[in-house]
Amino acid sequence: MCSLEISSMSRSLNRSVGVKLNFLMISFWYSCSWSFISVIVQKYHHKSTEKYLSSVVRYNYPMIYEKIKEDVITALKAGYKQKASFLRVLASEMQMGIIAAKTNATEFGEDDEIAILTKEVKRRNEATALYEKAGEVQRVEKEQFEILIIKKYLPQQMSPEELEKIVSEVVAAMDAPDFGSVMKQVMLTVKGKADGNLVSEVVKKTLG
Repeated sequence: MCSLEISSMSRSLNRSVGVKLNFLMISFWYSCSWSFISVIVQKYHHKSTEKYLSSVVRYNYPMIYEKIKEDVITALKAGYKQKASFLRVLASEMQMGIIAAKTNATEFGEDDEIAILTKEVKRRNEATALYEKAGEVQRVEKEQFEILIIKKYLPQQMSPEELEKIVSEVVAAMDAPDFGSVMKQVMLTVKGKADGNLVSEVVKKTLG
């Protein structure tokens, strides 16, 4: 009888100890899990905050774009509707560049602005040549008017001597220089400080 009671008490004690151990193990597991989750959440929140702040800093609008927007207002106040209209076109091109940079998570800076302005000058030079052949004087004047406006936002242009020096250095650095490769490298080097047509002439002259 006594042995049965002792055995029963032993089983009850074991069950009680087992329940307590299970409870402690579960509590410990939950504690570790929540600690781990908390660390992950904090890290994610920190990274998200960093990403947000960097995007705010990164996409402060560049100086040329801001200047163009200011000049739109100035032109409108002065009654220069044609100039204001074209400046809006330039601002729109800049805005498209900024949106593309945001979409691709890349920076948009002064070099990008200059690249856009240089492209717009090139387009109008090409259009001017076509209109001149067609004898459309008014359209030629319009394109030239727009080119003059764009060039006000480009860096100070290099002298022919400075450009010739850069072209010579680029050619000398290449094993087998050709027109296309030299033009590409020179345009990257001058960054809007020289007209594309002038660069083309100097490259052709240098290559012979």
